[in-house]
Amino acid sequence: LEEAGVLVDIEPYWSTNFGETDAYSSRKPPFFRPATSYFNWVSRWSGFMIMQSKNNVKSRWQGLFYACRTAMRSVAGIAITEFLLPFLVLDAICFGGSIDERVVLQELQDALTFSAERHDALHLESGESPGQGMSGDERQKAVNTAFSIIDTLQYWAENETESRHSNARSSSKQSNNTLNRSRSVSNDASSEFWASDESITKIEDFVKSVPLALRANAAASVGMHARSLRLLEMDARSHLVGSLFDNTGDQGSRGKSEQDDQRQQSIAYHILHGIDTGLMKQVLGRLGDCETMKAVAQDSSRVGHTSNIIDSIKEKEAYGDWSGAMQDYEMALQLSGDRQRAAILERGMLKCLLELGQFESVINQANGIVHREHTDHNLHKNNSGFSLAFVSNENAIPSAIEAAWRLGRWSTLEDLLENNDNPNDGQCQLDVESRYQVCVGQAMVGLRRKSRLMVADAVTEARQALMTAISSSVQESYSRSYPHLLRLHCLREIEDASDCLCPHNQGSVLFSSIADAASSREPGGLSWDDRLDRVSSSGSAAIINVRLALAKLGKDSNLEGSLYLTVGKRARKSGLIHIAEKSLAQAEAAFLTLRNSTLGMEKLIKLDDSLTSIRVQMAKVKHMIGESSSALRIIGEDSIHDLVGKDTENLRSYVSGVELKKYQMDGNVAQTDVADIVSRFARILFQSTQWMVEGGLKGGSEVMNRFRVVQKLSPQLEKGYFYFAKYADSLLENRITALASHTSQLGIDDDTRRASVFLQDASCQSYLLLSMKQYGDALNLNQKHVYQALPRLLTLWFDFTSIPTDELNSPDINTGNGGPNCHNLLYNNQGHANELMIKLIRSIPSHSFYTSLAQLISRVGHRDRDTVQVVVAILKRVLVKFPSQAMWPLAWLRNSSNKERSSTGEEIFLGAIKSLQKSKNQEMHNLLVASKSLCKYLIDLAKYNPKDANARSFSVRPWKGEVELSAFIPPVQAALSILPAMLGKRKTYDATQTLVPRMRSFSPAVTVMASKARPKKVKVYVIPARQFRSRLPSSSTNNSSSRAQSGDIGEIHFLLKQEAKGDLRKDARVQDLNNVINRLMVTASSPSRRTATQQRRLQLRTFAVTCLSEDCGILEWVPDTQSLRSLVGASYNPQAAPFSTRRRGKRMSGFGDVHLRKNYERCQEVFKKTGDFVRAGSMFKESCLKPNPPLLYWWFVQKFMDPHAWYEARTRFTSSAAAWSAVGHVIGLGDRHSENILVDTKSGDCVHVDFDCIFDKGLTLPAPEVVPFRLTPNMLDAFGPTGADGIYSGSMKNAMSVLRENRETLLNVLEPFLKDPVIDWKRSRSHSQTNSKSANAQQVTSAKRSMELIDGRLKGIYNIRNPNIKKFRRKDEGATIQDDEMTHLMPLSVDGQVHKMISEATSHENLVQLYIGWMPWV
Repeated sequence: LEEAGVLVDIEPYWSTNFGETDAYSSRKPPFFRPATSYFNWVSRWSGFMIMQSKNNVKSRWQGLFYACRTAMRSVAGIAITEFLLPFLVLDAICFGGSIDERVVLQELQDALTFSAERHDALHLESGESPGQGMSGDERQKAVNTAFSIIDTLQYWAENETESRHSNARSSSKQSNNTLNRSRSVSNDASSEFWASDESITKIEDFVKSVPLALRANAAASVGMHARSLRLLEMDARSHLVGSLFDNTGDQGSRGKSEQDDQRQQSIAYHILHGIDTGLMKQVLGRLGDCETMKAVAQDSSRVGHTSNIIDSIKEKEAYGDWSGAMQDYEMALQLSGDRQRAAILERGMLKCLLELGQFESVINQANGIVHREHTDHNLHKNNSGFSLAFVSNENAIPSAIEAAWRLGRWSTLEDLLENNDNPNDGQCQLDVESRYQVCVGQAMVGLRRKSRLMVADAVTEARQALMTAISSSVQESYSRSYPHLLRLHCLREIEDASDCLCPHNQGSVLFSSIADAASSREPGGLSWDDRLDRVSSSGSAAIINVRLALAKLGKDSNLEGSLYLTVGKRARKSGLIHIAEKSLAQAEAAFLTLRNSTLGMEKLIKLDDSLTSIRVQMAKVKHMIGESSSALRIIGEDSIHDLVGKDTENLRSYVSGVELKKYQMDGNVAQTDVADIVSRFARILFQSTQWMVEGGLKGGSEVMNRFRVVQKLSPQLEKGYFYFAKYADSLLENRITALASHTSQLGIDDDTRRASVFLQDASCQSYLLLSMKQYGDALNLNQKHVYQALPRLLTLWFDFTSIPTDELNSPDINTGNGGPNCHNLLYNNQGHANELMIKLIRSIPSHSFYTSLAQLISRVGHRDRDTVQVVVAILKRVLVKFPSQAMWPLAWLRNSSNKERSSTGEEIFLGAIKSLQKSKNQEMHNLLVASKSLCKYLIDLAKYNPKDANARSFSVRPWKGEVELSAFIPPVQAALSILPAMLGKRKTYDATQTLVPRMRSFSPAVTVMASKARPKKVKVYVIPARQFRSRLPSSSTNNSSSRAQSGDIGEIHFLLKQEAKGDLRKDARVQDLNNVINRLMVTASSPSRRTATQQRRLQLRTFAVTCLSEDCGILEWVPDTQSLRSLVGASYNPQAAPFSTRRRGKRMSGFGDVHLRKNYERCQEVFKKTGDFVRAGSMFKESCLKPNPPLLYWWFVQKFMDPHAWYEARTRFTSSAAAWSAVGHVIGLGDRHSENILVDTKSGDCVHVDFDCIFDKGLTLPAPEVVPFRLTPNMLDAFGPTGADGIYSGSMKNAMSVLRENRETLLNVLEPFLKDPVIDWKRSRSHSQTNSKSANAQQVTSAKRSMELIDGRLKGIYNIRNPNIKKFRRKDEGATIQDDEMTHLMPLSVDGQVHKMISEATSHENLVQLYIGWMPWV
């Protein structure tokens, strides 16, 4: 006690005369029903159980409980009470009598049932209309405590059952000994009463006595939507566990029905039967999961017509389709005969009208509702004693209040507020949203009356209501509380505006108008732009609506028009056409009011600029809905005949003169205003030109002249160069295709035809040089389109300069402009192309070239030596600018087994070293010098094989070099990537992640992995970047310890791998492609698609793959991941019998079950010998799938105990698996066995590894991989109650839409990958050692075929051809070869393509054909 420093505090109690009184002894159950607060309930209940435990000689912890009784009497000890309560319940269940158990059960059921009944009766959220007894927050705490107790009991029982099974302890005595050793026992004499088998059974029976359906309803009543969903799903699964997981359940009653839809292999097909699907749909709607909600509604067989309308309403509201939701509300009102239900529907209808901006309709509808209900005031009474008119008034008036202040109808607003304060409605308790609407209305009236006190009171009341709502909603998720946070932003804007609109005195006014205050960043300014930058695009609408009202109060038409214009732009980008059109019309009306006033030239020009912006936005709206001609008429499609041929100065002067005539003023105009006028004209001209090209309205020289005029008028408009380059590129490709088709010579491949066209046609060469120049000019300005422009620029350059000028045996193609000197012309133009690239080296930022390093490195062996010299110069420049980062991807070039490549690599490094030395950058100079020995160290380690072939680890000496290891940036994705924020900027010093942790030292212990290639796992100790900077002056000798140190901030792991047959450069290039796709997912072109992909976080989890040589590389270790197979092996179904062979997944995930293997082989023998694929699939289902029901669902439940974490993890797993499925199908990714798919055990993300089998190489394996991706029963099971329907299919549709919309970009990125001369994409290294012309020709043909297949998939064609159909001569009644061929020719819609892919991936006929090691039953 002296050492702990508490002796002084404890010693007085040894001799005190004070004593404890057992105040709990007289209190009897029930405790929850009469309780007035949460503390009152848990305190009295805990005290009662303590006394019961004290009087029970069997109790194990009675001494501990009794000693803590005093702490539980006060509110300060609530934490102790909540901690001990699960132990008290466990003690009562295991050692108490039946009375004790009944008391516990009754208390839990009272707490849960009370909340559930309240939820069903009022249809309100937690915290609203508290009534008698506990408040809403107190009830939520009670329900949460009940769940905590049940979860704890369930966890103990399940964990003990699995622990006993894994340790093969079946006897009760062995289990008792273990429990006695692991638990702190306060009463040794009671150990004889502890029987763990009986106790586990008691716990399980007790938990089952609290129905899952009751728990689900209780969770929904207090806003725990994720928990409610999980409980509903578990309830549904409990109904099926007997037929699916009993060893004798192979011939279940639902066997025939399951054959109706092979896509629903998992438990999920019948999981929705027998549960409250209405509650499930409601919960899914609150979680924003419209896809699953729709799938549940379609699957449910007990849903009436009205309920289907409600489902449609929820789905449309979640997607922002307010017009469609409005129509559904009207239909539901017509079908509804219940006035209370009708009142709720009317409120929803008013909300839709508000979202649609139909404010007059809201006021009219609300007045009609109020008038109707007051007429029936004395005719209808509900059970609570107040009229239904009160319920409808509560729904209608707040919506009308919001509509009034958004319209600026201030007198109407005051009347509505006066009616809302009617004393006859004193029984009304508004929900949070309605209270907020009313308070904002009161604040607006206060601003109009210039009453700061009225504004402050209204804001305070609204803020208190929102904070109460946030305190409960934030416990569920941040997304659920986000709307309340946005309302707090709105309140702050109103509060700040009161300083400007309601000044204390005239001298205290800091700004002349609210517009000046809004744009000011000075103290007292509102800084409106800053707030919008900090909220989501969808959430900004609420803030802008408040600002519009403030602008109306301030009578600032210019600000009002600007805000309406902003609303119109955002609505257009979100695809809300009706709102966009209305907002733009209101903006135009607001600005036109200013034209009647006297304005100076500067303000007049700004006003015209605003009106022009409105005109452009209206034209874009028309273009979005397919009315291109109307868009061009609005924006203006004037002829540019008078503009062509003028030099830049005369052109700008002519345009400015024509535009200034609109203002009818001859005064002097500032040059900045003239520049703005010319730039605005150029932007409009560019937009109209784009639409002409897209619609095919004009072409050829007319379009090219329009682009040239745009560039002269606005030389800094990057889009003018990029889209001109694309247009010239399209002209080039169309001309090549047309001319190549004229030749009739047989035996000539497409590449030779293309080269011949270039040789004989000067126009093609001219178009190519023009495209290159325009792409380069675009990249000079900024890097917005760097991932589209630079790969295409390099491809055009490399392909053009690779055409031989003296050896080409070209077919005779009549181009009409070739001439006898075509070889000289080609040679000269190739020189022009190289000269252009030399100029671009100096003008394009180095970080742009860094994004295309792999493509540049692949062409260091180009046939044209001048081109090689330019490539080497680019690589040197990049290495000088980014030595720490670029040294890693360039490493394999220097260590190549090919002497020419190795020599080139050495030249690049030596050139960079000299440049760094010349610039006196000694730090980076030494780094590059030391990089050679570091790479050699890593290569030697990758190739090292321990003498003991079975060794799982070995020790190595630390690396020593010219610099410390901490000087090197670790080869991880975060460190080697360009920051997205740098795109569009020219500065390069901060283009990469310079603050990533640094490597301090390698651990001497190296782990040998168990896979076939036996890669080595290396651990590296990490220090902060700032610590590395402080170590720079230290000695060059590496004296860092190879052990963990106090300054380390963690560890990084890498995998060093030597490929005997594969090629890690494939993995590296695929990761580059995945990074491009991730950027496309984020910047999806379609507004609705962008919202959906971002909401579902569609992305591919990538990692760095750094090649050190052709066969060695270092891979970034993805932390906290396990393979799909290992997760299935660790899964178990707690609802199944403890000793059922189907309860656990270890048997199905291993190869130890000989019976399972033989069954699968027998299934394969059927189609191999008889050609009957249908029968083989049926056998596979009966003998392999039914005896091994899926279990992966339960891994997520057991891993993520918190319900919200569980829902988030499962959603991320489902959506990421869908994204990988879409991308994998497009690029032909194969070898997707259960070890090549990983799951992040912290986030749930799906991670794919090993990309050697790509571009449909899987179809060439001995056992062809005939499925488009892996979608086995366990994956379907993990997706949730609807399997592949719901989030998975919805996310895949979004992903496929993004890929198809960006088809051209993806093909441009993929083409250089496939044309990479140093990688054989189709064959393994062991078969690609020859450099013969036939092998090169075969690779070119293979690359072309792969591009055609990928192009077809991006057009919606399912073109996977099953080689087994011909090989084994299919003889069943399945699809014929002719049918398959038609399938491979017919493009499908996105929905049709996704349905086809899922159908093929889950087909039993396809799964049974796969290699046994693929484990299709897992």
